[in-house]
Amino acid sequence: MGAFGERLKREREKRKITLDDVAQATKISTRLLRAIEEEKFDQLPGGIFNKGFVRSYARHLGLDEDQAVADYTEAFRAVHPEQSAPLDPEAEGRKILEQRALRVQQERPRLERIPWGKAAIVLLLIAFGVALWGSYSRFSKAPSDIAINKQKNSRPEQPRIQPALKSPVPVSIQPADSHDGPASVTIQDSISGVFRVAIHAREDSWIKIKADGKDVLEDTLQADAEKSIQANDQLVIKAGNIGALDFWFNGQKLPVQGDLDQVKTITFNSTGVVTATPKIQAVSESIAR
Repeated sequence: MGAFGERLKREREKRKITLDDVAQATKISTRLLRAIEEEKFDQLPGGIFNKGFVRSYARHLGLDEDQAVADYTEAFRAVHPEQSAPLDPEAEGRKILEQRALRVQQERPRLERIPWGKAAIVLLLIAFGVALWGSYSRFSKAPSDIAINKQKNSRPEQPRIQPALKSPVPVSIQPADSHDGPASVTIQDSISGVFRVAIHAREDSWIKIKADGKDVLEDTLQADAEKSIQANDQLVIKAGNIGALDFWFNGQKLPVQGDLDQVKTITFNSTGVVTATPKIQAVSESIAR
């Protein structure tokens, strides 16, 4: 156990607080709290979730939250010197804004060098030439073409055959197997390749979702909360309490995907859950991060 974990444990025991008390107050499982005290960071979900857990733990003990997060960052680097500690979202946002400002500053001289006045004159000349050519083409139409057009116009109009109306696309409402689960409405999603996954949380669980390669959600899903996500190609869901989540795929309830307090990544495509080998599962988990 390192200095960071020992300090948290010592402060907790000084206040005569058990891990179960902290877990009940912070909604963080006892297993994850013990991993923080023992500095077994590989058992944590990673990313901003680790900092959030440390911040909640310190707040419950009455410690300085920012100092606790700073101590965690230092302990993480000591355990994983080959990696960098997860970036703070605010610092990452500031870095993106600075890069955009630099890019705009570099592009401005290039835009100022463009001769906009000459370009506008050239466009006006092209538009005038196109209009002049159109007028010339209308007036130089051959008389034979006019006669043919008159002959066509003089023919009696043939009755039009109305095509048979297509039946409307059926709309089906498929209730979930469980009484507590959400119902899904599908309008021939299989034709367009779109599929939908619904999630119902029986207990609190942090969750991260990517739909077609884009981040959709990264938050804690509270107990009895529901979430419905739609995707075209692939849907990757990583959860820290997978056994407390119920899943529906296109309205059909799926079996429980794991145990309580288990961190697991599930991948869906248009056919359902993708059964992955351990190597592919590791790649999916790295994408979900």
